[in-house]
Amino acid sequence: MSAPSARRVFRRDLPGAGFVAIDIATSRSLFGRRRFDGSVVVERRSQPSRGGVAPVIARACANSIESVIQQLLPSALSNAAIGAALLRRSRRAASRKTLTPVQRSPYGRDLHGVAS
Repeated sequence: MSAPSARRVFRRDLPGAGFVAIDIATSRSLFGRRRFDGSVVVERRSQPSRGGVAPVIARACANSIESVIQQLLPSALSNAAIGAALLRRSRRAASRKTLTPVQRSPYGRDLHGVAS
């Protein structure tokens, strides 16, 4: 089974450099109904061809493209929301670097690795 291809339905330039976009992919639910999965992607580099993966700051899914856009557009239009999401993302990445594998995925253990 091949991965669904995403279609870019919205794009705007960011102040300075880069852009924010909404990408939507069509998939099927467990019951065979068509579903639309969307994501807000932020490309902060002026030359995206330099490699790397642009961060996804929001996701939504619905039964129509319009509904997905309605859910994601406020985040894509707000520079403050984009900045806050990128800040949260970088904080999570920093905290993952300081935790041990057991602390990141405890499976019945507390943050110090002790079984609960």
